[in-house]
Amino acid sequence: MPSRARPVSPPESFSSTSERHSVSGQVARKTAKTDRPRADPHVWYADGDIVIIAQETAFRVHKSVVARHSKALEGMFQPISWGGQADLTNTFDGLPTVRVTDTAYDFKHFLLVVYDGFPRDKDPHTVVDFGVFAAWLRIGHRYRVQSFVIEGMRGFRSIFPMDLDTWDKHRFDGKFLHPRVVFDNTNAIEAVNAIRLAGKVHLLPGALYMCAQLRPSTLLAGTTRADGTPEKLGAADLLLCFEMKERLRRAEARIAVQWAAQDHVESRCKNIGDHCDRTRHELLKEACRNIHNNLRGDPLHGGVITRLHEVDDGWQLCSHCHDAMTWEVRGLRRALWNKLPVYAGVEADIRNWGKSTQGY
Repeated sequence: MPSRARPVSPPESFSSTSERHSVSGQVARKTAKTDRPRADPHVWYADGDIVIIAQETAFRVHKSVVARHSKALEGMFQPISWGGQADLTNTFDGLPTVRVTDTAYDFKHFLLVVYDGFPRDKDPHTVVDFGVFAAWLRIGHRYRVQSFVIEGMRGFRSIFPMDLDTWDKHRFDGKFLHPRVVFDNTNAIEAVNAIRLAGKVHLLPGALYMCAQLRPSTLLAGTTRADGTPEKLGAADLLLCFEMKERLRRAEARIAVQWAAQDHVESRCKNIGDHCDRTRHELLKEACRNIHNNLRGDPLHGGVITRLHEVDDGWQLCSHCHDAMTWEVRGLRRALWNKLPVYAGVEADIRNWGKSTQGY
């Protein structure tokens, strides 16, 4: 494997003698002579034979190392032809160059894996940020590198699983907590766009559910990626999120009413008299207090459902009644979970919803 070397300083100017073409064949803007790409300190090999430029960051690499990952990447290094792949007459510090339309962040994380492998291959306990998984998925899809799609999907499946048990395993009060994956709820906007791009519709129900939990102002304004690139939902997905929010509000209220209408006192109840029955009514009153604020459109772990779902010994229920109540709430939540593909508008495109899949 080639050895790393210290980066050299970019030259005073970057020569540009013709229109520069992206890998997809789309013509990019002409680069002015005043543009000065910055040499990336982490992906700059002293014996590299080509410089790849993403945005205003330059990466000095080896054609043979990068090209072996896919035919699309190999095509980047062909001289400009009728196919319009790349113009190798441009130079950077005397080396031929290729400009790609990816963000510097995405392409850097691609090159880091090209040279060093995926993080979990070296240490299965490595913590990876959501932005890196998203970069792998976008790059893998663009350049048809299946290993990057697969690894990106591992992270996405950990965050947006198809089964409720995995969803519950890594969430506390609506926040995602995972020992090896870092994700903030606002990342859901970027996630939806990446999922749409890659066509992985089975991830959409969970991602759209998380988007529906964001403030309307956040949905409308959008967010930014790890590198500052703006992300906004398309008009159709934005409308879908608002519609889903209303459906989830109604579902949350319906679950609470259905739970209240059931007889939770077990025939095997250990308490004398109607103690458990009275406790159930007190629990319902507590859960429904200030119900307008509690019904926040998050029926999987919202105000009312959370209170019913987290029945503990403090309510002095006998073990049989406690188990019966918690199982009933879980059943109601699972019924709602099974409707998420319908709410997301992808029920016809998803098979085996509810089935556990391997994550990161």
